Amino acid sequence: MIDPKITNTVIDANVLRYDGSAKDAAVNRLISLWAEGEVTLVVPHSVMSELEHPNTPPQAKQLANSQIFSIPVTLTPGEREKRQLMRQILQGNAQTGKHWADADHVFEASKYGGYFITEDTRINDKAPKLQPASELCIVRLAEFLAIYDRFAAAS
Repeated sequence: MIDPKITNTVIDANVLRYDGSAKDAAVNRLISLWAEGEVTLVVPHSVMSELEHPNTPPQAKQLANSQIFSIPVTLTPGEREKRQLMRQILQGNAQTGKHWADADHVFEASKYGGYFITEDTRINDKAPKLQPASELCIVRLAEFLAIYDRFAAAS
């Protein structure tokens, strides 16, 4: 694992949503780490539209809109193959095209970061299969914060 302070951390839209659980404190902590310059967050362009979800809190939208975000670019043949592999992994036995948006999030994260934080169960469940293709550490927010704390304690 790489120190979260020295790599980009790509976030899924669902990470910034408050749900009234203990996760809300974790969202606030991630926002604080970003505000203090402890982590660099990147929002993939494929996630930006998802931030319009009604349950996304205004401060999370503001955070996402103030982050570095990717823009659509033409993919190389190798990148198209990598994205297609990720689409196949996440599609599984589902209908063709289903879960491709999620695969595109993972693909973009693999281009721009060392971590991809998501609360998407399907992505997290398939993380062991996605990791070799993406070279990412795919984690839930609580896992990311625990990794951050381990590195912070060691430095």
